[in-house]
Amino acid sequence: MLALARTSSGYRVNDEAHFKQLYFICRARELGFPIGRVQELLSLSAPDETSCEVASDIAVGHLEDIQQKILELSWESWARAVSVMTKRNV
Repeated sequence: MLALARTSSGYRVNDEAHFKQLYFICRARELGFPIGRVQELLSLSAPDETSCEVASDIAVGHLEDIQQKILELSWESWARAVSVMTKRNV
């Protein structure tokens, strides 16, 4: 996170950049990115080609993780259904 300036009375001074960064963090967490990955993405703030490639790799990796979890949950659901069906037929 960006360091926050403070007023003489100790209140934090937020600007638009802080709010954008906080929104990014909240949205990334809503999408299930682990905090470590969010920190990696935030560290890629320089708009160069390498940063874009790394960010893309992180996002694609996260999507693959989600797809794997969906497959595992689908398999577990299917296995439970088969188990229930075979117990009824015994």
